[in-house]
Formats: sequence, C-alpha cells, structure tokens
Amino acid sequence: MRFLSDASELRLDIVGFVAILGEGSILSNAQTSSFSLFTYLPRLLPAPQALLRPTRPVTLPNSPGTVIGTHSGNIRHQVNHIARILHPPDSLPAYAVRAITLAKTNRIPTVRPAAFGPLTFAALLGCAMSIALVVLSIHYEDGTALSATLILSCLSSVIGYGSKWQLKLQTRCSPRDAPPGDVVIQYPQGSFLIVRCSEAAARELYFAPETCIYNVPTRIYRAVALIATLMLMFGVIFLANSTLELQIAFGVSYMILNALYWAIAALPETWHWDLKSYKVTPLNYRVPVLSTDPPIPDEPEPKKSELHKHQGNSEHHFGEHFGEHFGRYFQPWSNKGFDPYLWTPQGSRNHTFPIRRRSPAPRPPTPTIVSYQTSELAYSFTGALWRAIALTGSTEWVRKAGTAPETNAWHAWLQEADAMLHRMDSSEGSVDSVVLLGADAGSQEIQNTEVRPTERLEEGDNVRTLPAWDFQGRLTTLLSGSSSG
Repeated sequence: MRFLSDASELRLDIVGFVAILGEGSILSNAQTSSFSLFTYLPRLLPAPQALLRPTRPVTLPNSPGTVIGTHSGNIRHQVNHIARILHPPDSLPAYAVRAITLAKTNRIPTVRPAAFGPLTFAALLGCAMSIALVVLSIHYEDGTALSATLILSCLSSVIGYGSKWQLKLQTRCSPRDAPPGDVVIQYPQGSFLIVRCSEAAARELYFAPETCIYNVPTRIYRAVALIATLMLMFGVIFLANSTLELQIAFGVSYMILNALYWAIAALPETWHWDLKSYKVTPLNYRVPVLSTDPPIPDEPEPKKSELHKHQGNSEHHFGEHFGEHFGRYFQPWSNKGFDPYLWTPQGSRNHTFPIRRRSPAPRPPTPTIVSYQTSELAYSFTGALWRAIALTGSTEWVRKAGTAPETNAWHAWLQEADAMLHRMDSSEGSVDSVVLLGADAGSQEIQNTEVRPTERLEEGDNVRTLPAWDFQGRLTTLLSGSSSG
C-alpha cells in the first residue's frame, strides 16, 4: 500500500474540486432525498456541502396561488407543496378552468417518497461507484484513494443522519359535522382549479402547513454538520493526493453523477413522491357557445363582406368603383365626417351628388347557442371566472377572496351571475332552453329571455352542461354604464 512518506509529496490537484461541483442539481431535490430511507446509504454524492445548511426548513416550500374554500370561507394565499405536486400549475394554460374530485384512500395512510424513483436509482449508482473505487484502490494499492473513497462515501450517511425527517400533515380529530371542503385554486396566470373533496382532505392538503419533523434535534444536527464539514475537507485532500489512475476514476464518477442529478432535477416532481393515497378524478363539462361570443383567437377571422353589391346602371357602378379605388385618398377627410363611399352620380342631367343617407343601425341579434365547447380554455379572465362560478354554484368565494375588481360594475356583474345560478337551479338545469339575464342601466329588475338552442347534444352521465349566459356582453354594458355615469 502506498502512503505519503513526507510532506514534500503532498499535492492539491484540481480534481478534488470535481467532488464539490453541482450544488444547483443537489439543492433542487435536497428535501425530497432526505425524506427517503436511502439517505442513510453510503455513496458518492456530488456537492455534499449543499446539504450542510445552517438551518433546516421546518415546512415544505410553497408556490404562488390562492386557495379559497367555497363553503368554509378559508383563504390561503399560497399553494402547499403536496397540492402543487398533485395539481401541477404548468399543466393549466392561462385562463383555463379544470374541475376534479379528490378522495383519500384508506389502504395507504400518508404521503411517502417513491420507493423506486429517480433519486433511488441515483443513490444506488453512487453506492456502486463507491464499491468500485474501493476495489480499484485496493488493486492499485493506493491508500490515499481508499481513504478518500471511505470518507466521502460515509459523508453522505452522516449528512443523511442529520437531515432525515418525517412529514406531518394536519388531520381532523373532531367528530363534529363540517361543511363540504370544496376549494378553488386560483393561479397567477388566471387559471382556476375546482376541487371537490371532503373537509378533512382540504385541511390536510390545502390549508394546514406541511410540517417537517426531524429525527435529530437542532443541537445534535449542528454537531453532525461540523463533523461532516471536516470529513469533506479531509476527503478532498486525500483525493488530491491519490494516484493518477484513481483520480481519473474519481473524475469520471463525479461527472457521471453530476450529469445524472442535473437530469433528475429536470424531471417532474411527481416522479419522486408516492401519492397513491389520493385519487384524483376529472370532472368533464361543456360550455354553450353563443352566437354573440367573440371568435376564438386561434381561428381565422371571417372575411369582411363586400361594401356594395353591383346593381343598377353604369353610373352606379362608377360610383362604387370610385369609392373602392379612390376612397383611400380621402382617409384624412373621412375622420372629419366626409365619406367618399356615399358619393354617387345620379345621371347626366343632374350633376349634383346627393349624399346617400345611412340606414339606422340594426338591433343586436338575439343570442343563440350555436355549439358546445368542451375545451378547458376560456381565452379571457372573465370567461374563466364565469366558468369557475358556474362549476362551484356560488359567487360568495369571489367576494371573500377579492378575485374580481372592487368596482360597482363588477359588483353588479356578480349579482347578475348569482341570479343566473338561482334561475338555473329553479329550472332544474334544463338544457332545452337557456336563460340570458340582462339588466337595464336605470332599473334593478332582471329580465328573463328564453333562447332556443340551434343545436342539441346528447348529455352524458358524467358531463355537466354549464348555463348559457352572455357574461362578456353584460360586463361590457355595465362597464360602459359606469364610465358614462
């Protein structure tokens, strides 16, 4: 076995820095990896100093969002970690509305780390590399490499001993009756997630903090962190003084592990957790598309109709062609009230050019249902909010959470939405006719107008049809009235 004979043989080669690179990939899954029992496994671990934090987190990290209890009235201005893993916000585009049911199974008591997830594979690979380096150190009779392998491998076990924790979720102990635990999650991009669940599940996942209970007290953890820091320094020094063959083996091992942990950091977090204790079922719904609704942005705009039809004598044709081909030169005048399209010659005897009077503006068409939309996209915040209100059957949570702007127009719009829900409840949700609510600017009475659908679809057992309401038109009218007043 080869050891250092005197201080002149001491080397501090750059290969030792390979062992401490890659903090970002390790920190991204630091809390998850210390939740598993594989954290005790001796193995090579890139950048182990990233796990030697001065203070350990007492709760799991939260994400932006607002959680609102539709019946309980509870409000939490952040989304818990487990809830974010169950409902990834990236799966909902902007202004999308999704409805699900969540039930807790009894066969699995709580949330656990994935037994055979990517982090488990990385831990087993690191352990296999440690065993291979031990064998190579003995084969080449390199005592410093053997010492470096043992110290750096046991370092991960020491860090795991100080960082191991258990997840504590809040449970409901009182036998009293509780209101339903349905919640609405509003994400920053304007999307909504409606969750139908029990009050116990809502408290456990969405409102109570997710507490981390550590196996080692804080005082012992600080002593463990000090020991781990000394082990890391000695391990890097021994690694720098190993033979060239072992330094190459160490460098290749840490580069492979760094690449693996960077790849794991890019994977979805659902791969690292065992969430089989919760069963999520989507709720399908469809939205009536009215004839007055604006076109979908992704669809091409309809072509503009011709301004004039070629009828009558040649002079009439001349007037129309004059307006079509030379009207663009009069664009500055048209802004001042001159319209070249209205000037037409009336014959050779009369050389005057009377102005054709404009016909009165037609009344807006009566809205009709032209189709049914099953997409989750609402294309606007108003449409997404109306879908969330229709799926929850209430506007009270919107007022409590301040989801809508605090203006008189929006307050009136919410009152009409609430009246719309009550009107549909009284009609027992019939899809043969829809009720469009409108309110005059100077009257508080609500007028009911039945509109027959132009197309009727078969309604499935698990597909809910939302009420048809010209929500965008009503909001535009209310906003116009408030601005003019």
